[in-house]
Amino acid sequence: MSIFTQLPFCKRHREGQPLFLSGPNILTIRLRAGSVPSFCINKYLRNLLIFYMQHVQIDGIKYDLPALEKDCWHRLVNGAVQGRNPMHNAVVANMSHAGINMRTVVLRKASPLEKRLSFYTDIRSGKWEEIEQDNSISWLLYDTSARIQIRASGLASLHQADESADLAWSSSNVSNRKSYLSVLLPSAATLNPVSGLTQEMESEDLTLEQTEEGRKNFGVITTQIKWMEWLWLNGTGHRRANFVYDESGEFTANWLVP
Repeated sequence: MSIFTQLPFCKRHREGQPLFLSGPNILTIRLRAGSVPSFCINKYLRNLLIFYMQHVQIDGIKYDLPALEKDCWHRLVNGAVQGRNPMHNAVVANMSHAGINMRTVVLRKASPLEKRLSFYTDIRSGKWEEIEQDNSISWLLYDTSARIQIRASGLASLHQADESADLAWSSSNVSNRKSYLSVLLPSAATLNPVSGLTQEMESEDLTLEQTEEGRKNFGVITTQIKWMEWLWLNGTGHRRANFVYDESGEFTANWLVP
């Protein structure tokens, strides 16, 4: 899309001699009529450089860092509530006794105001025990069509017998609840490929009431995000920024070299 915008830049710059910006990818400067003092051009170029350093244009929309931070959380919220959204599935990484562990999880909730991300898990799983020992955790999400990657990290909290876990369980459907009915522990070695469910559980259409037995195994892991990074892969040049959050949820932001 071409840009053709009149940009007045100096009080001493006479009317009838405005500078214009044009082009899609290469910036050129044209003078309409007469001469323009060199100090005006220098000031214009400086302001123009500052403007383009502080903004990025995606799909025809210009973003500065605060707008970009909001857009990241908007994408995360959509990822949590839309099952077919490319950010619905995420990779999380945490520390274990053997080193770094990475897993694919379902992003269940994104809270822009509190700066939190959540996923569900079986409290008998290795990740639950690992995070009890070290609650540092990182997230990786990627939208293939938009070519946008979001990385985030923070401190995780475990929720099993509290209101947030109760609410999450009550909003889960039968299909999701069945995973927590396994009679075998997650990661237990078996002679054959099994789900951990009994044959009756696998073959029957369970009711919500029948799945209540799985509540004791259900937990929510919520990350208080302390740092987030945005990366846009673009054929004409990638763009990257990061956001560091304080205790109140306010952030400082910077553009980064990709």
